[in-house]
Amino acid sequence: MIVKELHISNLRNHTLSNIEFNKNVNLIHGLNGSGKTTILEALSISSISKSFLPSKDDALISFGKDKYEVTARCQSDLDVPYHCTVSHQIAHRKQIKNSRSQSVSPRNLIGEMPSVVLSPDHKAITFGSPSHRRDFTDRVLCQSSLSYLKNLSTHKKTLRQRNSLLAQIKRKESDDFDLLELWTKSFIELSADIISKRNDFIKKLSLDFKKVYFEISSSDTGIDLIYHSQGINENNCEKEEIIANLNGEYQRRKKEEVQRGSSVFGPQKDDLRIEINGGLARETASQGQHKTLLISLKTAEFIFLKEKCNETPILLLDDIFSELDTTRASHVLRLVGENKVQTFITSTNKNIDGVGAVGDVSFFELQAGRIL
Repeated sequence: MIVKELHISNLRNHTLSNIEFNKNVNLIHGLNGSGKTTILEALSISSISKSFLPSKDDALISFGKDKYEVTARCQSDLDVPYHCTVSHQIAHRKQIKNSRSQSVSPRNLIGEMPSVVLSPDHKAITFGSPSHRRDFTDRVLCQSSLSYLKNLSTHKKTLRQRNSLLAQIKRKESDDFDLLELWTKSFIELSADIISKRNDFIKKLSLDFKKVYFEISSSDTGIDLIYHSQGINENNCEKEEIIANLNGEYQRRKKEEVQRGSSVFGPQKDDLRIEINGGLARETASQGQHKTLLISLKTAEFIFLKEKCNETPILLLDDIFSELDTTRASHVLRLVGENKVQTFITSTNKNIDGVGAVGDVSFFELQAGRIL
């Protein structure tokens, strides 16, 4: 996918920006607060209907305005034109239209324009809690599989309903255990599908992850990705086996769930364990190893999405080169050059070593939300 033009209206400090991009590398530079990352957020909104940063839609609207709008005009790998417009008005639902329809749900937008983002905020994937790694896993799978996205959405709604009923039972506002059984049956079936898809994904991702890590580090450090789930016992990962395991977990912990008033098992409790030399990376890895692990994960994500979506993802690199040494920066740039991926880089520095060697570079200098 190539983004040819991007139109931004009232997004953060961008009142009105119209940008034509290079099909290779686009380096967006300027002082902190100049609006560099907002351009990447606009691309993310065009791709997955929301920013890659944890921001509510209302907070993205420029001060004093009541609506933002973003339009991306693109060209697919097969040279088919594609466009997408996403707008959000305060107190209204988000409006999306693209080449396929004048009314598109966020769910149906995802995957049309695949994207991979690497920013300092993603350090939480290797450093942080299991929720960050679950979120990473789900974001990649949602871009590559509409059925997974639908099941994940339904699972979240089912979990809320089940938790609400458990809370009512705990408060003795309900004793409808038959209804709990019905919600549990649906919850377990959806959970088994999610766990199965995650497990298959992690197995595939792990192969490229290990390969890339070795290429960057040139060491024999033992690394691994392991999907840790209550639904999987050793190699029992067929869907029927997962359902049986979850049913067993429910029977064992039914009393605990009633006492707590919430669900205590399911994929919302799972983790993607990143191990290094047999220990958890978040506990034992050095700063340098964490950076290598993250780049390896994101490279593996790019390879996975390119294959599954039959479309080259765009690559959004938000202020990462200030944190990378020469070896790690070179690997990122090699990914750009070897895959001919359209790349968007934000930096306070216009001069980044090695960028010019991977293809044509267009420079965009920003100041207070305006391109100079």
